[in-house]
Amino acid sequence: MKKIKLFAALFVCNMAFLSQSFASGHDEAFLTKRFPVASVTKIDVATAGGSIEVNGTAAQDVIIEVFVSPNNGTSKWSTEKIQSVLDEYYELDIKAENGLLTAHAERKKGAKWSSKTGLSISFRITTPHTIDGQANTSGGSIKLREISGAFNFHTSGGSIKAEDCSGAITLRTSGGSIKLDDLSGTITAKTSGGSVRANDVTGTLHTSTSGGSMILESISGNLEARTSGGTIKVDMNSVNEYVRLNNSGSIDLAVPTGAYTLNLKGNKIETPEFKNFDGSFKSKNITGTLSGGGPELTVKSSQRVNLSFK
Repeated sequence: MKKIKLFAALFVCNMAFLSQSFASGHDEAFLTKRFPVASVTKIDVATAGGSIEVNGTAAQDVIIEVFVSPNNGTSKWSTEKIQSVLDEYYELDIKAENGLLTAHAERKKGAKWSSKTGLSISFRITTPHTIDGQANTSGGSIKLREISGAFNFHTSGGSIKAEDCSGAITLRTSGGSIKLDDLSGTITAKTSGGSVRANDVTGTLHTSTSGGSMILESISGNLEARTSGGTIKVDMNSVNEYVRLNNSGSIDLAVPTGAYTLNLKGNKIETPEFKNFDGSFKSKNITGTLSGGGPELTVKSSQRVNLSFK
């Protein structure tokens, strides 16, 4: 993770930026709560119909901001009306106990949804840079920024964006795209219906999508990527143990020049002229070793496969 200078002026500027970026899709916070940093080591966030944003800073408090708006596309409601609907139809639970910060928003049991009672409840949480946690939303996007730890975030209907994060990271969405930038650690990023874009990822990245393309650039370490409905383009800075790519569409893979163990399959395989190759070289299937063998490069496609060295 990038080193962050702990100057008060920078913190103020950072918070102003975060407020502006989140407020672009929300009005001012309906509710704000603060907890001492020392009282929180893990977060558990869940909402049924809004977005979740977690930002790491050098603040002395953990700050939770709750944004509430009608979920029916009509004009804005008054604060009094929102509070009335919240009290009657929703459970809003925000607390810190035994190191766990909980922020949950859900409809009360038996409360049926209607245009007159539907609310979008979103959370923006400012935490220390080092934090563990989990988050789940059934109808909104998820954003992570400048946090390090073990976390598992899931959305059923929105996109996911993670920036400048490290640790054991699991990100899943059933209906949106995934964007990763400046991550390190062990990362799992899966979507059932969107594209995946990653830049500057170090460690082990496992990613898949059932319905979109992938552009993975400046990857260092191990990579496993799979898609059923788009193209895959990969640029590796370095390969530790393996690169495994599987796709029904075309695949482009660029790796540093070096020694590799190859397993390439495709309707058409494009490669530069090999030197010091030992194995089987066919138009649709190449298996063997380059320069005595090394990290595994397994690339399988029912269409074109292009392998290049840099």
